[in-house]
Parts: sequence; structure tokens; C-alpha cells
Amino acid sequence: MSNSRSIGQDGVGLELSDILSLIAEKKKDVEVVEGRVQFAKEVLDLIDAADATGHAEIAREALKRLATACRSLIGRPFLTLLQGLINNLISIGLGRESSFSAAVLGDNALMEKAWQDTGMLAEAVLRAH
Repeated sequence: MSNSRSIGQDGVGLELSDILSLIAEKKKDVEVVEGRVQFAKEVLDLIDAADATGHAEIAREALKRLATACRSLIGRPFLTLLQGLINNLISIGLGRESSFSAAVLGDNALMEKAWQDTGMLAEAVLRAH
């Protein structure tokens, strides 16, 4: 019983260097995500400009490159999280954003769900023909 004070305290504490390391990793992750968001915004602007000026091929290529870049950076657990976030976008009626996000993930079923649930299916069919 004289050792009862130390029960459950073996190797529990983190040292300051461990905490600083975790903070640095999180900060790096945030910077990476912010960089990707900025890149995505710039590509979306390019796609909108190309679409508005009748340069569909440029818009299509930009979208393909953005999708490839995003998919190469995403791991499987993160995909599940993103699919949930896309469903949230669908539920609040953000059809364009949710269908684009689903396209970036390469999830055709989710993209079609976004179109149907937000009333964009007719528009998507018209643009496809």
C-alpha cells in the first residue's frame, strides 16, 4: 500500500518539448490547408472566367488538375470526413459548392446527389449536352 500514490501515473505526462512539437505539427497542418484553400479559390476563379468566356476546354483542364492535386493529398480517413462535410453542404442547399467538392473527391454518386437534392440536376444535364 505504500506505493499506492503512483498507481496510474506511469508515463502519463507530456514534456514541454512534446507539447511544442504537437503545436508545431498542428500549425503546419493549418498552413497547408490554408494554402490548398487559396489554391482552390484561384482555380475556381479561373474556371469561372474560362466558362464565362466560352473556353470550356480550359475550365475542364483546370478542374481536372485541381481534382488530381486535391486527391493526391487526401488520406482515406479524411475522405470520409470530407464526404460528411459535402453532405452538410447539400443539406443547406449549396449545390455548386457541394457538387464541385464531390467532383474533386471523384465521388460521382455524391455529385449526383448534390445535383438532385439542390435542384441542379436539370442545369447539369443542360450543360452536358
